[in-house]
Amino acid sequence: MNFNAINLFIDQAFFGTNNPTHIDVNHIIEYYTTYIITPYDLSISQENLKDLSSKILKILEKVECNELYALIELVFAGLIIHRGRLDDRDTFNKIYRQWIWSRWLLAKLNEKVPIVAYDKHLLLNPNDIEGSMTHEMQELYKTRYLFVPLWNMSTADILEVRSNFEKTLITTSKTIHNNSLLLPYNSLPFWYTQPAFGLTYHSSNNSTLLGLLGQFYKGLLELSFPSIPVQVTQQHSQQSTKKVGFIARTFTNHAVCRISLGLIEKLSAYTDIDLYIYTTDITINSHQFSKRILAAANTVRIIHPSQFTETVTQIRNDSIDTLVVIDSFMDIYTYCVGLYRCAPLQLTTWGHPDTSGSPNIDNYISSRYFEKQVDNIYYEKPYIMNSLSFYYYDLKNSFNFDAIEMFKDVSQDELRKELGIPSTGTETPHIYGIISSMFKFHPSFDCIINAILHYDKNAYILLIRGVHEELYLRVIDRLNRTILDDNKARIITVPYQTVPFSYEKLLLSCDVILDTSPFGGCISTYDAFNCNKCVLTLPGNKLYGRFTQGLYKFMEDKNNAQGTFTDLIAKNEDNYVELALKIAAYPSFRRTLEKKIAEMKHVLYENQEAVDEWYALIKSH
Repeated sequence: MNFNAINLFIDQAFFGTNNPTHIDVNHIIEYYTTYIITPYDLSISQENLKDLSSKILKILEKVECNELYALIELVFAGLIIHRGRLDDRDTFNKIYRQWIWSRWLLAKLNEKVPIVAYDKHLLLNPNDIEGSMTHEMQELYKTRYLFVPLWNMSTADILEVRSNFEKTLITTSKTIHNNSLLLPYNSLPFWYTQPAFGLTYHSSNNSTLLGLLGQFYKGLLELSFPSIPVQVTQQHSQQSTKKVGFIARTFTNHAVCRISLGLIEKLSAYTDIDLYIYTTDITINSHQFSKRILAAANTVRIIHPSQFTETVTQIRNDSIDTLVVIDSFMDIYTYCVGLYRCAPLQLTTWGHPDTSGSPNIDNYISSRYFEKQVDNIYYEKPYIMNSLSFYYYDLKNSFNFDAIEMFKDVSQDELRKELGIPSTGTETPHIYGIISSMFKFHPSFDCIINAILHYDKNAYILLIRGVHEELYLRVIDRLNRTILDDNKARIITVPYQTVPFSYEKLLLSCDVILDTSPFGGCISTYDAFNCNKCVLTLPGNKLYGRFTQGLYKFMEDKNNAQGTFTDLIAKNEDNYVELALKIAAYPSFRRTLEKKIAEMKHVLYENQEAVDEWYALIKSH
């Protein structure tokens, strides 16, 4: 069994050396002694430690787990196994916090860990490990279904995951309600990402499930942090100046930041608004977006996942009038803050386009251009704006970046060659680009890809691998099973684009951009529009599948040009395939649509109406 990966992690995360050494029983003893036993004065003999270490190695072999996740997971398992010396609850909770922090470090070093972790939880059977798992460890095992994978292998898999999630949630919630939960949750497990983040990509109504999850975490928080009440009476300030707080894990080059940057800057221009930023990102000034947000804020607070009580208390002491949780449900820490009443008015919006499930989020901010119907979709009360509900900067005007002008003298063939797109072997290849993140690839979209490749023998589907390699491999594995053999060779993948301007070159090299369905894009659609590219969309019934259609409708309304983009909004899957083939095969038809996008897209940027609506809402409370 190869432990090199585990060695490397231990050295990087704990020993601070780049020279991994072979891991054996003595190495594990050294780890326990240095980082678990000594700091907490636990009296465990070397003999017991040796036995413990041997069992950990045995368990590793039993579940055939040699991923980075394994050692940190089993640090906790080992402590449970030998809990005879750990009856002191406070000491045990301190060690549990050590375990949680180790897992967070692990996720930072290797972002595929949450995916691997899900598999390992499913593989681990308490009855298979020679009686090593105590009742508490079995309880921990039972919660494994609260991890929702980010990949979806089939519709049947989705139904099974959701069923297991709901059953586990109900069962575990009862133990919390009865105050009989045996897991050491006095230190809440703040994972790197929200364990249930993947629910949104199932294309199902999540209001009931996420409402249950909100109650589950609320109960967990009340048990974990009894010194701070979840509910407090927060009075609106009688002063004319309103304090507005925005909280998110990160304010860097991320979709959440790109959506919120303009709104934050424009609200800060009002003299009767004091702007507060709360973030866990200690590198917040490392990106130009971040620097602009810092410059706009009156106050910036760096909050830390290990200081939950202090964070809630700080926000309450700041006497915030309106708190906006931008990335609710994308980050477990800010999500949990949003479960507490920290301000008289608490809002969320579509940093993540799904309900938060929080009983203390008052309104979900959205736009009439993006909503079909909102009944029973949101746990919060929907607040539907007439504008797009956000202020998005034009890269050309605000950041002096114009991809069209920059590459106007470079042919499409040259761009394709430069990007390393394989030679297609045809004189007139049609490149259909899918630029969405891999976790948006719903199994139902596979048939659309298959049909395009079947009916257009010159078609090539271009995918971006993304930063999550494990997720990419999962999706490709599914496509290898759902795409016909004759079509598989015409699916092209390119690496995640990190070189400056390579992403824009990729967009320009495509004939048409395919918006995924039922979960579509928004920022990616803006990126395509920056290059005047057609984005074909099949709108769904929920917010996350209606952004691209909404942007087209907004352009039509503001330019008094209804019906202009009818050929870019499909009615059903068959119509989607038909339109995709037409756009790719007929350059003159495509260029007419691209010209319309170029002429009309200016209304999508720097929309003051959205700022005015936010300001009116803030001032009305």
